[in-house]
Amino acid sequence: MNRIDRMEVPQTQMYSGPIPTADELARYEQAFPGIADRIMTLAEKSTESSIADSASYRVTERIVVENVRDDLANTRYDLESSRMGMFLATFIICGMIVSGTAMVLTGHEGAGIGLLAVSAFSGIASVFVSGTRQKNEK
Repeated sequence: MNRIDRMEVPQTQMYSGPIPTADELARYEQAFPGIADRIMTLAEKSTESSIADSASYRVTERIVVENVRDDLANTRYDLESSRMGMFLATFIICGMIVSGTAMVLTGHEGAGIGLLAVSAFSGIASVFVSGTRQKNEK
């Protein structure tokens, strides 16, 4: 029977970070006295900078989110105001048409036709104004 005297096991070591492992740091210190303190100072400054950048990013992100929410609220308000304005204009023009027709039917042709003409021009003007406003907003 064969007996194994020795077994080799491959080993890999990985490290990531601003500070080397303790063994490596000790070897650096032997080769370059005082370097360990310099490495630690650089790592501390790097960490402080990362923390400051992260805080700045969070503040900027919060400001952007607040601006988007404000813009959305303003857009909703503008849309609701526009819809209400169109509804009221339609209601008023319909009222003018009904009133003008009633005047013509009751014998007040001049005033009735005048009111119908004003309502027609009002309708045309409202379409022109809303179309111009929409074009300017784009």
